[in-house]
Amino acid sequence: MPTQSQRHHRTHNDQSSSLPSGFSGFAAFSKNKNSTSSSNWNKAVESQWSAPQEFINEASSVMERSSGGDPFDKYKTKSISERENDYTSRWRNVQLSPERVDPFAKHISEQEKKTKRTYHEIYEENKLEREKKHLLYQMKKKQILGNEKIQQQETASQPGSSQHHYNEKEDNSAQEENSAIVNVGISFELSGVLVKQTNVVNQKGTVLKWQAPPECRLPDVKWMMFEMKDDKAEGEPFLLYKQKAWLFGRDSDVSDIPTLNPSCSKQHAVICFRFTTGVGDDKRARLTGQSIGSTKPFIIDLQSTNGTFVNGERIPDSLYYELREFDLIRFGTSSREYMILHDKSEAK
Repeated sequence: MPTQSQRHHRTHNDQSSSLPSGFSGFAAFSKNKNSTSSSNWNKAVESQWSAPQEFINEASSVMERSSGGDPFDKYKTKSISERENDYTSRWRNVQLSPERVDPFAKHISEQEKKTKRTYHEIYEENKLEREKKHLLYQMKKKQILGNEKIQQQETASQPGSSQHHYNEKEDNSAQEENSAIVNVGISFELSGVLVKQTNVVNQKGTVLKWQAPPECRLPDVKWMMFEMKDDKAEGEPFLLYKQKAWLFGRDSDVSDIPTLNPSCSKQHAVICFRFTTGVGDDKRARLTGQSIGSTKPFIIDLQSTNGTFVNGERIPDSLYYELREFDLIRFGTSSREYMILHDKSEAK
């Protein structure tokens, strides 16, 4: 039976005999390679180790390196720094150029350039200045709007104020016309300069004694007038709402409604529709004190000889006198009367 030393020797011989062909001398050489110098490596390999020449050359190069060399270095993946070339190295180490100085600073030296403002500083300063101007503009705008709102509230609280607009959706042109309108209430203010002073002449050369004022316009309500004789209506009614003004007189060439009675003047009177502002008969306006605008009929006597009468009373000449429904109008001493009313009038 073999001893333990004999079994160990046999196992070592089996390992040596199991090497592939060409590597028979590797076991014997490996025992003495630590004592063999690197300069004698090639001779030792040629004398004691037979292997392909490619492996022998590679093994010799490994021995020429440091003792810690790795023969598989060339098969390993390179790191980022190892793969870096000259271009990427320059790009990674690039340095930003200094900021340019203020272009508006003229004739400055190199030393002064270091203390001058840069483009970034100029931009920040301009940005702050713009924000400051914007804030001041917003504050001023709010202040103006607040003052206007307070003024409107104060104006609306005053009774009979003429600052209130009847229709807020009217265009600017209508508002400009309204500003020129003369407020007419129950006191019947003067109409102003008559046409006689303006020398208005019609197509037939007749000088007109009256011309339409700026506030004269077509009415919203369908006003009409009936000619009365002995308390009875004669003929068709005159549709007053189709014109802004109607001239009454004995001169049929210029009159819209001729009055043939000898007591009437050639240009006796005018009925016109004027836009006025005031409280009037509106209940809500009387309660709130706000004025409203409306178009109403007025009559003016053109300094006639025998005068104009409304409900039996003579009206002053050259004054606009407000007419209301069912009023009876008479010119001179004529027995004919004219009743004015509109389509919504209720019979008395």
